Amino acid sequence: MQILSKDSVTVCVDAVVYYRVSNATISVTNVEDAHRSTRLLAQTTLRNVLGTKNLSEILSDRENISHFMQVYLFVYLFENKQQRAGNSD
Repeated sequence: MQILSKDSVTVCVDAVVYYRVSNATISVTNVEDAHRSTRLLAQTTLRNVLGTKNLSEILSDRENISHFMQVYLFVYLFENKQQRAGNSD
């Protein structure tokens, strides 16, 4: 995937996403294609995060970027889970 950094440099990025489905029934009934949705969410998040950094930050700060992505995706998914639980009342 190609990303435009903050300093207008085009960067080619490869990433790996590990995830675990905690409730297969909800995953199948509420999401048309959970694997694709997870992949697209990770790509969008990565693109948004790297777009705020210049090339030198991307190259030197990989661990912090990885940690931020994990926290951001966890919070995003947790908030959506809470919203779905609130809508089921």
